[in-house]
Amino acid sequence: MSSLHFPNLQQFINCPKEFWLAQQAKTPRPRLPYPLAPELRQLAAQRIELQDQDPVWASFGPWRATVDFIKASPNHPDQVRLYFVRASGSVYSPKHGFKEKYLKEWAFNYHLFCLAGYEVEQCYAIWIDKDYRYPGGEIPPKRLLKIHPLGQELAELRAETALLMQKAEALRLQKTAPKWDGQSFCKKKLACPFIQKYHGQEIPEFSIFQLPRHRLDRPPLEQALAQKKWDLKDLDPKLLPERWQLQQQSAKTGQAQVDVPALKEWLAQLEFPLQALDYEAVNPAVPFIPHSRPFQHIPFQFSWQVWTNQETEDIVSTNFLAQDKKEPTTGLMQALLDAAQPQGSILVWHKTFERERNRELAKRYPEHRDFLYSLNERLVDLEEIVTKGLYIDAKFEGRSSLKKVLPVLLPQMSYDDLPIAEGLAAADAWWQLDQQPPQEQAKTRQALIDYCQLDTFSLIKMVQLLMQKFGE
Repeated sequence: MSSLHFPNLQQFINCPKEFWLAQQAKTPRPRLPYPLAPELRQLAAQRIELQDQDPVWASFGPWRATVDFIKASPNHPDQVRLYFVRASGSVYSPKHGFKEKYLKEWAFNYHLFCLAGYEVEQCYAIWIDKDYRYPGGEIPPKRLLKIHPLGQELAELRAETALLMQKAEALRLQKTAPKWDGQSFCKKKLACPFIQKYHGQEIPEFSIFQLPRHRLDRPPLEQALAQKKWDLKDLDPKLLPERWQLQQQSAKTGQAQVDVPALKEWLAQLEFPLQALDYEAVNPAVPFIPHSRPFQHIPFQFSWQVWTNQETEDIVSTNFLAQDKKEPTTGLMQALLDAAQPQGSILVWHKTFERERNRELAKRYPEHRDFLYSLNERLVDLEEIVTKGLYIDAKFEGRSSLKKVLPVLLPQMSYDDLPIAEGLAAADAWWQLDQQPPQEQAKTRQALIDYCQLDTFSLIKMVQLLMQKFGE
């Protein structure tokens, strides 16, 4: 059988049934800890005055654990110090101490290193100071990284950790599937792989878990769970708030429930030339351009679409993709100035993101502050037609993300066939672009452009569809 790591134990804690199912595969895929970025690893090594080293592994039975750095104690040569590095700015607070999710992982690693024969003098946590501002030049590790000893927290968790590991090992060896009462759910609800495999025939097309902002302790849902009724269509409509009633009606009829007067009013606010904007951004833990902070979103790409007027459906597209990491926003700012029309509404999806990027660009380029703030004044959030209940379709599954809404409104448009199909993948692809051979770089650049362009193109096409159906 394959080795077990902390992510496996976390899976067991979150959902024992899903853990059991994953372990029944002929060759279970190991769930490995996410590696540190090289630049963070190097700075962390400097922070503790250590030459950079690969992560150190320890094994005991089927379990494997890792620490980012291990260092001999200067006080006791036969003892070691363990260092855990996290690419996060929210690891510790003076008021509440360390976050539980980190303590559990570190306690597991500490426990396993002790079992493997290491005599551990002390453990330390290293994390990002999110208040650090990068002025440029070489980053002083002591300015960017905080370090704090882990006292009795880990020792106190050892017994609990050992018991969880024993239970996980026993469940992994169990030959029969765990029983399920039909009422208790993990965070994945009916999307849990265990439920999908062993109770898939019982899963309705539209379930109570797809209701927006549902709480399972609310009377209609609590009663449904007690009766093991998950079908949205079976709920008593008299007990449901209006928004849920409309989603239920959509599930029963197969038709969207549209507040036509409100949608007409929403569409009437749009001014031509109608435009659409989407940014893609990276937010690395280690800032890489001057006057930025850890985890700040730095846009490296945008797509801009222009629909001139309703007499034509033609759309003009402009795409920008930064060529390197040195200062991606310089070229982006100029391209934005060239692409934007002086008038007209600017469609976005979930406008908080684009609005904040414009505000940050205005701080970086104060000479263009008025231009960027004028863009923000013209932003129109197309997501509002879903979040405000103007257009309710059960096939959205209670969600308002573009990737849920677009395939329902425009089935011919999909992200499924794109090599890059979501924002995190786009950020990772751009960040690693300079490590690819030239031929692969060209493919990745095109994939990034195709993804970002689909975001904006789909916004215009959805509005065109809505205007055809419901516009004046």
